[in-house]
Amino acid sequence: MIALALFATLCFAPTGAQAVPVSLPVALDDRSAPPSEAVLAASRAKVKQVFEADLAESRGDREKSRVFASRLIDLAAEMGDEPSDRYAVLLEAQELAEFGLDLSLVDVIVMTLDAGYHGLDVPGWKADALLRVWPDLKKEQMDLAVPLGLVLLRELLDTGDLDRADEVLAAVKVKARKHQDEAIPKMLAELTSRL
Repeated sequence: MIALALFATLCFAPTGAQAVPVSLPVALDDRSAPPSEAVLAASRAKVKQVFEADLAESRGDREKSRVFASRLIDLAAEMGDEPSDRYAVLLEAQELAEFGLDLSLVDVIVMTLDAGYHGLDVPGWKADALLRVWPDLKKEQMDLAVPLGLVLLRELLDTGDLDRADEVLAAVKVKARKHQDEAIPKMLAELTSRL
């Protein structure tokens, strides 16, 4: 725990930069198993303790949540030898990104988790996040959210997850029909026909 705290102190310079997809220091073939519930609970408690002040400052503020989520993604990329702590840091980042209503950042986090851990239901994970965030999205965020939702809908259909596909379709349908991009309603019609 001291190593994580020291590492965070040394590496955590405040930044306002938006996160970009990162490569974890493991090859795809060498991905770790996700931690057990007990190990994950211990790692999450450690993360909450180490970052208590930062978490308190970002909770309740969508912009600060997005910025701190980005910083946690950067930190996770440097934690190659602590897979359970890295997993916990990325889960905390996802919660912050969801609160910050940043679906593209959630996507980066889920893809980062998938790059480092095997056996994850990536389309299902993204769908659950989208459905949690969707009701709070503002009109100006829909230009990005609708195409992301349709891409996700295609992934869910391709993997045969029809229940989640149906839920995502219900969330996206109304907004997609009104989207400014002419390709969006056509894509919606094509995907709807596959259900």
